[in-house]
Amino acid sequence: MRDGKRSSPLLCPSAQPEMTDAVVIGVVGGDAETPQLRPLERPLPVTPELLALAEPAAPTEVFRFSAPCLTAGCRHFTGRTATSRPRSFKCCPP
Repeated sequence: MRDGKRSSPLLCPSAQPEMTDAVVIGVVGGDAETPQLRPLERPLPVTPELLALAEPAAPTEVFRFSAPCLTAGCRHFTGRTATSRPRSFKCCPP
């Protein structure tokens, strides 16, 4: 941060793949009762080819997505950060 300003956008770690500038930040492993997130070394852009790798599951069941925070456009945003969310939280739609 410089002069109190953020040098990069605030990111939502619970984004949906169709959100603008969404990236994949992790792969969900384990099982339905004890899922485990394996973070990627670097984010990957969301592409149709990448989403197809999740089949037959939904991409949101296999991948964890991040995207720029919608800030005031999200009901979970408090002005500086997002509030605590339940495990099943999905970010607001774009």
